[in-house]
Amino acid sequence: MKSKAPLILSFLLCAILNAQQHISEFTSLEKGAQDSHFYLPPSHRFQVLLDEDEFLASEGIIQVFWSTINFDFAGYVPIQSSSKSGYLSVNSETAPGGVVVLDIEFDDSIGKWQVDRSKSVDFIINPLFESQTFATISNCSGTVTPWGTVITCEETTSIETEAFCQDSNNATNFRCIYFGERDNNGDGYDDFGWAIEIDPVTKTIVNQPGGRDDKDKLWAMGNFKHENAVVHSNSRTVYQGADATNGDGYLFKFVAEEAENLSSGKLYVYRTITSETGEWVLLNNSSKAEQNSTIAQCKALNATSFLGIEDVEISPIDGMVYFAVKGDGAVYRFQDSDAISGTTVSGFETFVGDKSTIYPISATSSETWGSGNDNLVFDDLGNLWVAQDGDNNYIWVVENGHTQANPKVKIFARTPGRSEPTGLTFSPDYRYIFMSIQHPRDNNSSQTDAFGSAVNFNSDVVLVLARNEHLNNNLTTADQDIIISQYYHDEATNSKWIEVKNISGKVIPAGSYFLDLYDSAALEDIAATEPKASQAIPAMEDGQVLLFKNSESPASPQVEYLGDADQIMSAVSDFDGDDVILITTTPGSRKYINRKDILGNTPASAWGQNTSLIRGGNSNELPQRDFDPSGWIELDSLEEVNQ
Repeated sequence: MKSKAPLILSFLLCAILNAQQHISEFTSLEKGAQDSHFYLPPSHRFQVLLDEDEFLASEGIIQVFWSTINFDFAGYVPIQSSSKSGYLSVNSETAPGGVVVLDIEFDDSIGKWQVDRSKSVDFIINPLFESQTFATISNCSGTVTPWGTVITCEETTSIETEAFCQDSNNATNFRCIYFGERDNNGDGYDDFGWAIEIDPVTKTIVNQPGGRDDKDKLWAMGNFKHENAVVHSNSRTVYQGADATNGDGYLFKFVAEEAENLSSGKLYVYRTITSETGEWVLLNNSSKAEQNSTIAQCKALNATSFLGIEDVEISPIDGMVYFAVKGDGAVYRFQDSDAISGTTVSGFETFVGDKSTIYPISATSSETWGSGNDNLVFDDLGNLWVAQDGDNNYIWVVENGHTQANPKVKIFARTPGRSEPTGLTFSPDYRYIFMSIQHPRDNNSSQTDAFGSAVNFNSDVVLVLARNEHLNNNLTTADQDIIISQYYHDEATNSKWIEVKNISGKVIPAGSYFLDLYDSAALEDIAATEPKASQAIPAMEDGQVLLFKNSESPASPQVEYLGDADQIMSAVSDFDGDDVILITTTPGSRKYINRKDILGNTPASAWGQNTSLIRGGNSNELPQRDFDPSGWIELDSLEEVNQ
């Protein structure tokens, strides 16, 4: 019996998807002083991922994060470009510093993020400090690299630590007992004031070529009060700034000799020429002594010092470099003449701020920008999100197209008493934003997150934020039905193909879905089983068809049966007769079986979503149906498939 239900369903789903709004679409909050609550627009909600001093499951062992206070940067690293499965790296701005990496994934069945496991990065070779050889301090902000690692930054240098410890009143302070000297471990490098690269998969420091034999910091990127950094898409250029208000707040450009290798390269500092132009001045950066002397060289060259550079970012729209200066309360921008070889800067201007500027936030109200621009992040539409540590402690959104003459500024969040918003990174589909609430007071009021979990905001927390429709325990997401997949196997020619079509009515971002190939027996314990092959589905335009074909049959399928499609060679299509193929939102279905459909030997038990048709199954059966939903047939059993 034919049914029109799937056709009706597909139209409804397209309508739902088209109605979904971007995370940047909201009504601005009104201005207000900090009180005991965390405020978001009614269109958005939050979920708590990690609380200060929380016990964390680490590879089956319960552990406590080494430094469970002062959460700062929260960097999301996707697994195979997934927006629903990845690693969340969280800094702890303490002495000693720390980083914990959470394995997280989104459970579609309940619309909630889950923490699968966690592990602290081992920065300290000797945890008893009996013969201190390596440590980190004041891990403030950082960045995620294009190649999937994390950079965590030290905001305190050995110069400051040594000066602090020379005061006899501080003699018993923890940092003075163990970190009181410039080069406490005798390796030739100042102990602190560097950036460090982390592999979130292994939760270990990336040991750089050259340098120390065991653990390295990014010595070539300079020694100063690192706050944040941004890596250019060329995987060689890094823009960074010094968060110092004492005259050492310099702006830097580092150009690595090789892509994805930050162990060596040229380090430049910015120097102003006119109010709108500047130049990059090359520093000496080869020996340990030169790398230790970054600030001294900048002073000698009369480089331009700003009042504390908190973050540097690159706009995805205009390619300009933006950086926040907390003392001015301003975000500046400029155009680099060339990211790799350029030595001049043009178009230097104030983009938003300064601290006394008043902006309209609605038709009837306005607010002073204030001081303390902190972390910055761009979304895919070119809106600039600004986490503020200062007068207001807001999260601002400066919309694409904003100018000082025609301002487009909104307040997205107001943080609880005495706290500041930190971190801010997006998932690749820009539905979710990860952040921390740092050092709130201890008597804030209790609130509940999107899933009813109580949070008192009287300790540091790590959050994920989203629009209501994307973070919801009553979630009935249309994502489950936005892809139709089809399967064909011709035994005579050993041709094996999988077709996927976007019927959502919109572009599907890369990495939203995955094809995973399993032996059918593995489904009995799929959570503990690795797939035989996994394939990320690239970005798809509405109506686009992708054809994944096996390596044994490079010839194109017969278009009279399968239609025109963009063809991709994939190991997922090297299936056997007893294999199954899952369409999921998490690669390898690592814990939660976020499968959207199943294809293979006996798919009848998972047929309910009306999103797949088997196209043949042996050499005697050819494909008979196309992607026209009016031709769909509701199937109640596997026997109907074989008829």
